[in-house]
Amino acid sequence: MNDESEPAPVTAPEIPGDVVKKKKKKKKVKSTLPERDIQTWFRLTSRNLYTRRQQLDAKANILLSVNAVMLTLAAGTVYPSIDGHVPLLIAMLPVSLANLIAMFLCVRAMRPHIPLRGGTFEDWEVQNNEMRLTTFDYYYRMPEDSYVTAVEDLLKSQDSIHTSLINDIYELGILLARRYALLDLAYRIFMIGVFSSTLLFTFVEILVARGGAS
Repeated sequence: MNDESEPAPVTAPEIPGDVVKKKKKKKKVKSTLPERDIQTWFRLTSRNLYTRRQQLDAKANILLSVNAVMLTLAAGTVYPSIDGHVPLLIAMLPVSLANLIAMFLCVRAMRPHIPLRGGTFEDWEVQNNEMRLTTFDYYYRMPEDSYVTAVEDLLKSQDSIHTSLINDIYELGILLARRYALLDLAYRIFMIGVFSSTLLFTFVEILVARGGAS
């Protein structure tokens, strides 16, 4: 009879103790970040959002003022002095329409944002750290006792505070991006209106000049 030898048990390779310590140290560094660095990140991000919001308001105010002045001059000076001048009348229509649309978009970009269906949050949002306790338009419909209780629960955990601030920063960034998109569209329409009016006036003047010469 042949002796059947049992297979030798497979043993896992031994990991040196130094490697294990290094791995543990790396995990420790990833999980514990200095609080000063975290505060610096929050402060820098909030400052960037505030600066970009100021730039948005300044650019929107400039474009709004320019369009208002152009409309005022057109209504008070240009249109009364047209006197049947067809090229000038045709040329003024696109830029005047562009002024109106650009002004509307600028006002939309600067308009205060208050969600009509917001102003409160549910208990599950508090438990999952999905509420916005630092921005008034997300809690202005809540009773004072509920808001105070939610804030006290939030301040019990440092991780909850960080999560709430991150959610707030993200929401503010999305809102700022939408406003910049409106302002960008306003500038595009303004430039298209000015260039189209200039080209249209030149083209009609050339046609009128050729018609008179013939």
